Amino acid sequence: MSDSEYEEYFQYRLLSDFEHRPGIRYIHALKDAKERLTRENFRPGIHLQYLKKFTEAMRQKKIPVVIINNPENPLALRWYENSKWYQSHLLYLQSLVSEDEIYFLDFRHKLRMQDFSDFHHFTYPGMVKMNSMYGDAIAEFSRKTN
Repeated sequence: MSDSEYEEYFQYRLLSDFEHRPGIRYIHALKDAKERLTRENFRPGIHLQYLKKFTEAMRQKKIPVVIINNPENPLALRWYENSKWYQSHLLYLQSLVSEDEIYFLDFRHKLRMQDFSDFHHFTYPGMVKMNSMYGDAIAEFSRKTN
């Protein structure tokens, strides 16, 4: 599909006719939450607090770690990508980086919208593309840490 065809289909399939399709309530709740982020200040949730503790422990033990910010459907990402919240989220992840042990890779723009079945789940062709990107990143990471 072209970008415009995919975007129209995305809107129809995931977001339209909410009154007659109560099964998509969860999808609408996700969209609302992503849009609400644009009005929020970033505060690291418990999962990010534990990620920080984990990376600190790995750094002390000299065990390398790679953190990957996975791709998201560009249609969903545009709802909040330029927000203060998201920029602060990325800065938080980057703050965990250390020169030799902790690496951060930002893959948020690595796939086209057609590579997603919804906001963040890959289609099969999208996963095939990401498999090689993950593999290349891990191989490069391994070369740096050996």
